[in-house]
Amino acid sequence: LVGSEMCIRDSIWTNSEEICGNGIDDDNNGFIDDCHGYNHADNTGLDLLGGHWHGTHCGGIISASTNNNIGVSSISGGNNMIAGNQLMVSTVFGKTNTGGFAEALVYGADNGARISSNSWGYTSPDFVEESILDAIDYYNNVGGIVIFAAGNDNSDELYYPGAYEGVINVAAVND
Repeated sequence: LVGSEMCIRDSIWTNSEEICGNGIDDDNNGFIDDCHGYNHADNTGLDLLGGHWHGTHCGGIISASTNNNIGVSSISGGNNMIAGNQLMVSTVFGKTNTGGFAEALVYGADNGARISSNSWGYTSPDFVEESILDAIDYYNNVGGIVIFAAGNDNSDELYYPGAYEGVINVAAVND
């Protein structure tokens, strides 16, 4: 492993009820081999990176190990003396498919995640699927916090799910 992958290796969440790589849903949660999360787009627990690197970059900002003289230090990563937070991977932009957005939120909530960071949103204003809002509400009802990107359109229009009252909407005002 190199770069940000090396820095977040020790911060990846582990499903202790699942046996990695045996092709069986050991914990009977409906997901086979979900040892460190699940690729909801491609329907696999074995390939969690999907087709993009963005999640690894964001995960490193939050959970990269500190005081190890490698790469960066994050805002809540642990070190060999203190445990940091854990990253659960829920991929919705896979290598071959895109999807499972609501399912990924419910999966996280059901497996103990308490913060869901999402760098995606709909590309048309005022559009959202009810299943997404229901999943956000479900996540919030189990004590979680859901964060979404505002979008990249420099617009006063409402882009969901970031515009939904049940989320924290993150935006930039400049490069």
